[in-house]
Amino acid sequence: LFGVAALSRSLRMDAGNIPSIKSLLVLDSDGKRIISRYYKGEFASLAEETAFEKKLSDKTIRTNAKNEAEIVMFDNMVTVYRNSADVWFYVIGHHAENELILVAALTALYDALTSVLRQAPDKRALMDNFDARHLAEIQPRSSRETASRQLRRSARTDSFHAPPPPPPRRRQAPARE
Repeated sequence: LFGVAALSRSLRMDAGNIPSIKSLLVLDSDGKRIISRYYKGEFASLAEETAFEKKLSDKTIRTNAKNEAEIVMFDNMVTVYRNSADVWFYVIGHHAENELILVAALTALYDALTSVLRQAPDKRALMDNFDARHLAEIQPRSSRETASRQLRRSARTDSFHAPPPPPPRRRQAPARE
């Protein structure tokens, strides 16, 4: 009976340990935000987020993380990061989070941006090529739906209207001889 209770308690604890990410950050070489998404309510205000980003940047900016991810424990959180030109990518998780999962998320973010931009990400490419449609992909579903509604609304008010598609052609029966 004791073994069943311990196993049941263990299973309940494992079910609660779903891997999760606290935040995704893309900062420039000065530690200023380009893209950020905080998934947990870790910080109470924008000023706290900005201060955290600056401290994180100051700690990691002098490292060489160009070819692969680096891992650092910062403010009781596991942070994996990578550099590309003048842009730094960060994935932040709980202090007990599996670093391999965070590295996989970082690699996916970096590879997706490289694919979309068709070049290694840098600040200028990110600022020039990303509009609300691309940035909405990083946001949670409810924010994406809001962004989609806003884009559809703005598309209806745009002055450019595509011509209607041509009517479908009817097949003509082959001529009989």
